[in-house]
Amino acid sequence: MSTFIFIILLTLFFISIYIQDAMTEYFYNQKSVEILTKANMIANIVSGADTQEEYASSLGQLQMIKDSRVVVTDLDARVLYDSANQLVGVAFLEGNGIMLNALKGHNEAKRIKYSQLYEKKVEYGVAAAVPMLKERVTVGGVYVAVSAEDVEDILKNIRYNLIYIALLVSVFVGIFSAMLAGIITIPVERLTGIIKEMSEGKLYQQVEIKGRSEIAELGSAFNRMSTQLLREEEKRRQFVSDASHELKTPLSSIKILVDSMLNMQKLEPAITREFLGDINSEIDRLTRIIQNLLHMTKMDVTVNALEVKEINMKKLIEDVVKSIKPIARQKNLKLETVIPHVVKLWINEDEIWEAVFNIVDNAIKYTDDGGIVHITLNQFDQEVYITIEDNGIGLSAEEQEKIFERFYRVDKARDRQTGGTGLGLAIARQAVRNHGGDIDIESEEGKGSKFTIRLPYYEK
Repeated sequence: MSTFIFIILLTLFFISIYIQDAMTEYFYNQKSVEILTKANMIANIVSGADTQEEYASSLGQLQMIKDSRVVVTDLDARVLYDSANQLVGVAFLEGNGIMLNALKGHNEAKRIKYSQLYEKKVEYGVAAAVPMLKERVTVGGVYVAVSAEDVEDILKNIRYNLIYIALLVSVFVGIFSAMLAGIITIPVERLTGIIKEMSEGKLYQQVEIKGRSEIAELGSAFNRMSTQLLREEEKRRQFVSDASHELKTPLSSIKILVDSMLNMQKLEPAITREFLGDINSEIDRLTRIIQNLLHMTKMDVTVNALEVKEINMKKLIEDVVKSIKPIARQKNLKLETVIPHVVKLWINEDEIWEAVFNIVDNAIKYTDDGGIVHITLNQFDQEVYITIEDNGIGLSAEEQEKIFERFYRVDKARDRQTGGTGLGLAIARQAVRNHGGDIDIESEEGKGSKFTIRLPYYEK
C-alpha cells in the first residue's frame, strides 16, 4: 500500500512540474509578443527623429514606455536615445545579442535578468529588439525591456495553487488508502493467512464475505474451492478406505485357506487342488482390483492428454459385442444391436471401448438367464448416443445415485460370484467424461435399466 501511495505522490509531483513549466512558457511567450508589438510601435514613431531631443520629444508623452527601458541605436549600435539617460553616445552592449539581430533586420524577444538594467529587486524581465526602418531600409534598432513581475506574480499564484492541490490530493490519497486497506488489503492478508493454514493441512477454511466487490467474489470463489477440496479429500479417504477393504477381502480369504492347509495333518490331493483353486481365484480377483485401480489413477492423471483418432463407432460396438458374446452365451442372453448408419468420432479408442464393454458387461451380470440386452447407436445434432438397455433386475432411485461410485455394488453376492470389483461403471463414466460427455441412467426395479452414453460429435 505504501508503494501505491508513493507512486501516486511521485506522479503528482511530476505533473505539477510539467504544469508549472508549461504555464511559465505560455505566459512568457504572451509577454514576448506584447513587448515585440510595443517595440515595433516605438520604432515606427521614432523612425523620423534624428537627435536626442527629437527622440525624447517623440517618446516622452507615450504611456507605453512607462516602466520600460527603451534604447534606440544607429546601425553601428551606437546609442541615440536611452530612456534611462545612461548610454547615449556609446555602443550598446547590454542587448544580450538580440540587438545585433535587430540591426540585421530580425525581430526577436528574450527572457532576461531584469536587474541588469534596473536597480530593482526583480529577478526576470522580457526584452525585445526590432529594426528601425526609414523608407524600408534599416537605419537602426529599438530595444525595449520591461519587468516580468506581473508574470512572476501569476506563476507564483499557480505554484501556490499547485502546492495547495497537492496537499489536498495527498490527504485524499491518505484517506482513500486507509479505506482501500480496509476494503482490499486487510481481506487479502486474511485470505493469505488462511491459504497458509491450508498449506499446513487444515483444508476446510472459510472466509467471511461482505458486499459484492471483486474481493468478495474472490472470497466466494475461495470458499467454493475450499469446499471442493474438502469433498475431494473425503473422496480420497473414502477411496483409500474402500480400496483397503477390497484388497483386504481376497487377502483374508487367501490367509484363511493357507492357514487351513498348514493346520491339516494330512492333505488329500483333492482337497489340496480345491484349496489351490480357491487361492488362485482370489489372486485373480486381487489382480483385477489392482489393475482397475491403476487404470483409474492413470485416467485421472491423463485427462488433459488424451490421444484421439477418428474411430468407426459401428465397428467399435461390434468388437465389444464379439468380445462379450461368450459371457452372454453362458447365461443364454440375447444381444441385439441396432446401428442405422456409420458414425465416426474422434476419441481415444481404448477408453471408449472399455466404457461400452463395462456397461454391457454390467447389463449381462444383472440380467437373469434368457434375458435380452439391446445396444443402439444414434446421432442427433452434435451428440452421439450409445444406448445399452436390459430387462434385468433394475435399480431403485437410491441405487441410481450411487451406481457410479467406486466399489459400489447393487448385489454384492452376485458381484462376487461374477468376479466384479465394483469399479467398472466408475471407470466407464470417467472415460466418457474425459471426452466431454456423460452417462445417463433410467431404471425401474424389476423391469430393467437403460444406460445412455452421450459423446460430443465434432469434425477435426
